[in-house]
Amino acid sequence: MISVVIDEILSICYLPENLDINFSISQDDAQKIYISKTKCILFSFKNTKNINLIGLEQAVRFLEFLGKKTQKQIGFCEYDKDVFNFILKNRKILNFSLFQSEKIARLFFENLAKRVAVLEPKKELRDEIFLTLSSRQKCVYAPKNPKNFNKNIENFSDTITPLTILNTQKFDEIYERDTAVIYSVKGLIDSDFVASFSYKHYTALIHAGFRFFAFDVECSGAFGLSAAKFLSKISSIGREYGVLISVCGVKKLNISAKIYKILTDLHIFFYPSLDAFLNDDSVVYVDEKVDFSPKHITKQLGLFVPKIIKESVNSLDFVFNKEVFYEQIKVSNYEINQDLEISSGVLSFYGDIDFRLVLSLDKALLDELSKGFFDDESEHMLSLYGLLNIISSKITALFASKNLNLEVAMPKFYLGENYFDTTSVGALVDFFIDEKAGAIFVSS
Repeated sequence: MISVVIDEILSICYLPENLDINFSISQDDAQKIYISKTKCILFSFKNTKNINLIGLEQAVRFLEFLGKKTQKQIGFCEYDKDVFNFILKNRKILNFSLFQSEKIARLFFENLAKRVAVLEPKKELRDEIFLTLSSRQKCVYAPKNPKNFNKNIENFSDTITPLTILNTQKFDEIYERDTAVIYSVKGLIDSDFVASFSYKHYTALIHAGFRFFAFDVECSGAFGLSAAKFLSKISSIGREYGVLISVCGVKKLNISAKIYKILTDLHIFFYPSLDAFLNDDSVVYVDEKVDFSPKHITKQLGLFVPKIIKESVNSLDFVFNKEVFYEQIKVSNYEINQDLEISSGVLSFYGDIDFRLVLSLDKALLDELSKGFFDDESEHMLSLYGLLNIISSKITALFASKNLNLEVAMPKFYLGENYFDTTSVGALVDFFIDEKAGAIFVSS
């Protein structure tokens, strides 16, 4: 007997006692899952006692079908070690997640502040779990060597073991590689792609400090006028910031000579592949100290600045688990003690209100952050990423509570160097944790 339970977070289908060739889901249950507003679809082994390979394959195929139809995360849960090993033995490629329990699964989709231990020895899997959980307000302790786990287990609400494997189906193919933002284009840069492109998100990435953008085109068909107009427009938007646009994977013979000349005159570069773009150090050089166009605090943003600062400080308090002493908010340029060895991360928010948040930490504070997350002082970028995830999730939740839509672009990092914006005026707050310094800067 199959039952389906749906709430605002999960749609859970409890598999039958015998998972075999007779496995199926009723149309009514499938329809309930289709129209649900949940974030993840799970098949649970909680009631299952016997499994054969045919039954598993049928369950996997239907789960993958549900994922494609609904564009939601999918996975299995509530299994023991034997079932876990049976799945891995018979499925060489996992297009779904494996959550040891329903409770563990909820951690990845609920925006609730919790302390979680991750005992995963494989770095790639550990880092993926860390970043996903931190984006859900979780303070994660993920030691590089789980055998050295020396914390009081009672300090954590949950512990994630290697019996959980996260597979995030990413439908929005935008990512950072070697300081460049890569847009993965599945077809052509055509009118459909242009219509779905978020200019607000693109502008937010520029405001965060990104200067290199590449479009990795998988289909090498004709390069039309709509693509040329689109590239011309985004080049114009980014010109004052020194942005450079590249297109990868388009053959020159598929571009008319006239369009090619227009775009190259705009300093848009073409490469035969993404690797050719990433390996090319000879064509362009952008000074990382290119200044930002002046952005100041608007009246609308000014109303929220104290709340934004408060959520940021609360996040610091939660992560470091120490009192944060911070000075009064002052309106000024971004200024921080140049004698300190500073690293910064920049979050660019956009939606019903647009603004930037810069978090800067002295090296001593960043070392402590890394030690707290990974029991290792060298994971600076990943640690800063995790902290920014927690801050951004708290801020977006704050605005959601006010019925305001707010999204955040991927962060830009300045490791071992200070964030550079001498022109904008914003809200600046200096803070100290055990006399170790940091700063928060908010501007439009």
